[in-house]
Amino acid sequence: MIDFEKWFADQDFYTNMRFIHGDALFAKDCDVYRVLPVQMTYVAWSEKHVEYAELRQVSVALNTETINQRRYIVSKQSEITQLKAQLIDQGQRFNDQSQKVRDLEFKCEELEKRIKNGLSNVFNCRVIGADRIHTCNVVEEALRGGHETKQSD
Repeated sequence: MIDFEKWFADQDFYTNMRFIHGDALFAKDCDVYRVLPVQMTYVAWSEKHVEYAELRQVSVALNTETINQRRYIVSKQSEITQLKAQLIDQGQRFNDQSQKVRDLEFKCEELEKRIKNGLSNVFNCRVIGADRIHTCNVVEEALRGGHETKQSD
């Protein structure tokens, strides 16, 4: 029994049609049912069955496409998460490097102050006529950051 005949047998009108036509209900000449209402129903069923099969194929294709798009989105979300983690890591490294630069700038400023202080001490030692050993000791102490120059007016 083909799909159409199974479907036809499940319909409400089947009992009446079977009573009227008996075993000849599904009799065929070539590919055409002899009973006209059965043939008409078969033609309508076939067209709808073909449409249903086509719609089913479209539905399967759409479902497959949807699944593929979801996989793509998930993979892109994963990439975005990884890129965010990299960005956060690079931002932290940037902040660390920025802090090191600020620390070095501070050290440079301190060294510049020491050098300026040492040069000022050299000048002051010359002004007061101090000997070289005393001048070297004062300058060394100033460069090491231990001696403050007294500014003279």
